[in-house]
Amino acid sequence: MKNLLVIGILLLGLGSILVPVLSTIYYFGNLSTGLPEETVWFILTQLILLGAGIMLIVSALLIWSGAEVRGLRGSYVTLLVYLTIINLFLFFYYQFAIILAALVQFVLLLGVLHYQRRYTGL
Repeated sequence: MKNLLVIGILLLGLGSILVPVLSTIYYFGNLSTGLPEETVWFILTQLILLGAGIMLIVSALLIWSGAEVRGLRGSYVTLLVYLTIINLFLFFYYQFAIILAALVQFVLLLGVLHYQRRYTGL
């Protein structure tokens, strides 16, 4: 259970770093005229997504290394922020692709809660 949870959180974290990098390269590579008005919001969204990805990777590494309580708390908070805030921003840019991502994040959140209750007693 622990390894599966760590792999899931790690993959989501890596995706959360890869998507903003590739999206930003694509966004700025395809500008034909000046910067559109939503550029500030786009950059802000990508930075928040990048920060969440880093937090998920750190949380996964903490769980894997034995600091389970800190790792579980970090992943719990990050997944809640993902589901309540980040996905709302991302829906503006990626519309229905976010639905599957939100489902994966919710399943990971349930896994974190299950692991917390069963193995750490929190």
